Amino acid sequence: MSAAVHAHFVVLIAEAVGELQRQGQLRADIDPERFAVLAVALLDGLQVQWLYDPEVDMAEHLAHLWALLAR
Repeated sequence: MSAAVHAHFVVLIAEAVGELQRQGQLRADIDPERFAVLAVALLDGLQVQWLYDPEVDMAEHLAHLWALLAR
C-alpha cells in the first residue's frame, strides 16, 4: 500500500469514527485519528496473520474491535 493510500484510509476511518461519535454510537473519549492509525495497523497485522493461517477471519476480528468500542 502506498503512503498516500494509507493516509487516505486513516482519514476515512477517522471521519467515520467522528461521525459515529456524533451519532452516539461510539464512545466519545476515543480519539478518532489515533483510533484510525490503530485500526489500519490492526488490519495490516490481520492480513499477515491470514497469510500464515487462512482460517483467520479478519472481518470477525474487526467487528469484535468495533463491538468493544460501541456504546
